[in-house]
Amino acid sequence: MVTEAARGGDTVCRGIFVEVGHALGVGIAGLVNVLDPEVVVVGGGAAEAGDLLLAPARDAFHRSVEGVHHRPDVPIVEAALGVDAGAIGAAGLAFEFGGVTHP
Repeated sequence: MVTEAARGGDTVCRGIFVEVGHALGVGIAGLVNVLDPEVVVVGGGAAEAGDLLLAPARDAFHRSVEGVHHRPDVPIVEAALGVDAGAIGAAGLAFEFGGVTHP
């Protein structure tokens, strides 16, 4: 509902996405500082909001990551599978490592 309202122009809901996106971006920066990934993929319900959430997250990330001028750019992208990405990934791991056999 918040996503729909923000897309409809509700300023309070848009503000929520800016605030949450900022926190997400700072958190991602911390992980990138430690793990140094090539890309960060955001899935699940957060991906449904798209740039409402990811634009402020990217902005906060670029202001918070260490050595931004001395490391390759780390894109923050939506999961191609959207809200189902986590469930599909977990199922894939269960089949691969859980001893589940394909019929």
